Amino acid sequence: MVEAGSMAQDTAPRVIRIGVADITSERRIEARVPITVSGRLAWTDADGAARSADVRTENVSQHGVLLDCLSVTDIPLHRLVSVSLSAPDRGLDPLPRSLHNRHTPAAVYRIEPPRDPHRADRRYALRLLVEPN
Repeated sequence: MVEAGSMAQDTAPRVIRIGVADITSERRIEARVPITVSGRLAWTDADGAARSADVRTENVSQHGVLLDCLSVTDIPLHRLVSVSLSAPDRGLDPLPRSLHNRHTPAAVYRIEPPRDPHRADRRYALRLLVEPN
C-alpha cells in the first residue's frame, strides 16, 4: 500500500541543501551521459506519409535520448520514430549499444518548447524501445 506523500507517488525533483550548495535530486534509474552526435529521425505521420528530421543529441542513457530537432517540424507526443545516428559516431563508447544500430526504434515521451523563442526548433525526449538488460 502506498501512503500519500510517499516516495512512490512523489515524482517531482526535490532540492537537498548541503551547506551552501543546492543539489537537485532526480529519480532516475540510469545516468545520463552528455554527448553531441548528429543524426536523423524518421516516422510516419497521421496521413501515412514518411517524414524525417535532422537532430543532434544532447544526452543519452541506456534507454533514452534527449535531442534537439534541427528541422522545423512537429512530432506528436507518443509517436513511434526511428533514430539513426551518423555512421562515424554510431560506435562511440558513451552511446548505449542500441544506438550503435543503424535504426533504433523509439517513442516520443516528452516535448520541450524552443529555448530561444525566436526559433522553431524543439527538444524531444525519446524512450528507446529495446529489450531490458
